[in-house]
Amino acid sequence: MNALLLDLRSDHHHMARIMKLMRYAVNPMIEEQSLEHLELLGECIEYMAMFPDNVHHKTEDAIFEQLVKQDKAAVVYVETLQHEHVELAKKSKEIASLVHALENEHIMSLDNLINQTIEYIELQTRHMRIEEATVFPLVDQKLDISDWKHIIKVAPPRQATPGSRFTQKLESLQTKYAGISS
Repeated sequence: MNALLLDLRSDHHHMARIMKLMRYAVNPMIEEQSLEHLELLGECIEYMAMFPDNVHHKTEDAIFEQLVKQDKAAVVYVETLQHEHVELAKKSKEIASLVHALENEHIMSLDNLINQTIEYIELQTRHMRIEEATVFPLVDQKLDISDWKHIIKVAPPRQATPGSRFTQKLESLQTKYAGISS
């Protein structure tokens, strides 16, 4: 399996953890109308807007475009996943805006934030499941070394190396909320 595809799978592992943290943060909002974990939700959505929206999904899009060149039938999956990348980026910005408004004590309905967050978690989780189960195996099977060389040229720099702002943010979340296991 190509190293970049392994990196994307590792990203999914981390993003699944972020989805669990977001679910943990939103539960008190649902059950008690409590903003107890609003900061956690804000930090999670900030990470999702920073790395997956700006690097991870753009890398996948570059891979998916190359996949369609090699396997026209893959367009069925690719179009849906690329549309979801746009939708996820839009939703992460909306949630960040709602969190920011609540942090600044703007009066608003908590239900909107709850609904948006739950929809986001469900879409992101389903989206990763489809990529892992269906598209990544197809990518691994269909793409060759020349395809990967092209992808590396057109994909955004990953910058998820130790010390990068993406890695620092993820490590900060993992350290700060290590005791949360939901």
